[in-house]
Amino acid sequence: MDFDNVSNMLWLVASQMGVHAAVWLLAARLLPEERAALLHWALFMVLLGCGLALAGTRSETQRTWYTYNAVNVVTILGFVVMRIGTERFVGLTPNWRRQWLVPVPALALLVVLPPSVEWAPLRVIAAYGTQAILMAWLLWSIGPPLQREFGLMSARAIVWPGALIVLIMGYLALRQGLHWGLAGEMHQPGGINLGLMYVYLLGSAAFNFGFIALVLQRLMTRLREQSVRDGLTGLLNRRAMDAALERQWARQQRARTPLSVLMVDIDHFKLVNDRLGHAAGDEVLRKLARLLQLERRTDDAVGRVGGEEFLVLLPGVPAAMAAELAERLRESVELAKIGATVSVGVSQSGGREDDVDNLLRRADEALYQAKAKGRNRVEVAY
Repeated sequence: MDFDNVSNMLWLVASQMGVHAAVWLLAARLLPEERAALLHWALFMVLLGCGLALAGTRSETQRTWYTYNAVNVVTILGFVVMRIGTERFVGLTPNWRRQWLVPVPALALLVVLPPSVEWAPLRVIAAYGTQAILMAWLLWSIGPPLQREFGLMSARAIVWPGALIVLIMGYLALRQGLHWGLAGEMHQPGGINLGLMYVYLLGSAAFNFGFIALVLQRLMTRLREQSVRDGLTGLLNRRAMDAALERQWARQQRARTPLSVLMVDIDHFKLVNDRLGHAAGDEVLRKLARLLQLERRTDDAVGRVGGEEFLVLLPGVPAAMAAELAERLRESVELAKIGATVSVGVSQSGGREDDVDNLLRRADEALYQAKAKGRNRVEVAY
C-alpha cells in the first residue's frame, strides 16, 4: 500500500476504526457494568470508519451527496455518540438538548448543501469546526470527574491528546475560512490531508488505548474493593477489619493514644430468619450497616465480622466515650425500627503489655454480658 496516497490512507484508517469497534464490542460483552459506554464507543468507531471509507471512494468527476456530504454527517454523528458514551463512563448525565445544540445546525447545513466543489469550503468548515467544538466541550466536562476517579496523570493522558485533536480540527476549519477558494476536502492530495490521516491514526489509538487503560483501572479498583468488602452490607469484611485493627493498634502503641472497639450483635437474629425468612434477615443486616455508617466518624472503621456480628474501631477514643457512642448507636437502632435490636460490648486497649487478641476477647466478653443481662444494652469491659 502506498502510504503517501491519501485515498489509501483513508481506507487504512477506516480499517483501524473497524478493529477498534470490534474490540469495544467484545469488551461490552465481557463487562456488563460498562456496556452502555463501550457500545457508544464501538458505534463511534463504526461511524468514523464509515465516513472515512466513503471519503476513500470520492471522485472529482462524479460528486454525489453520499460521498461528499454523508461523510461529514456520519462523522459528526459519531462524535455526538462518543460524547454521550464518554459522559456516561465518567458518571455524567447527558443533557440531550445541549448535546444537539451544536451539531444540529451543522447537520442541517450538510444535508441541504449540494456536493459541488463551490460549496466545499462551507462543508469543510461545518465538519471540522463542529468536531472541534464537540471535542472541546467534552474535554471541558469530563476533565474534573476523570481526575477525581483516576488521578491527575490519567486525566491528562486523556485530555491532552484530545486537546491536540481540537487544535488540529480548529486549525483546518480556520485555514479553510482564510483560503476560501482552496477546497480543503480530506481526499485531496497534499501534505495537509496526508498528515490528517496520521492524526486520525494516532488520535484513535490514543483515544482507544487511553480508555481501555481507564476501564482496566476501574475494573482493578472494583476487584480490590470487592476483596475487602462484605457483599451484602458493603462494609469492610473480616480480613479488611483485621488489617485495619493491626494498623490502628500499631499507631496506638506508637502514639500511646486510646483505642476502643465496639462488638455489635443483632439480638435474636436467628428468630428473624426463621419467622420472616432470609430475605428479611438480609434487609435487617443492610439497615444496621447503614446506621453504623451514619454513626461512624471519619477515622472509624466499621466491618461485618460474622453472620450478624459487626465490629467498630474507634481510634483515639477512651472506653467511657466509646460507651456513650455505643449507647447512642443502640438507641438509633431501636428508634429506627429495623426489625431487631442490638447488644454492644465495649473494650479499650490496656497499654503496651496488651495485644489485639485480648482487646477483642474483652469486647466479646462484654457482649456476652449484655446478652446475659437481657439484650438491647451496652456493656463495657474495663
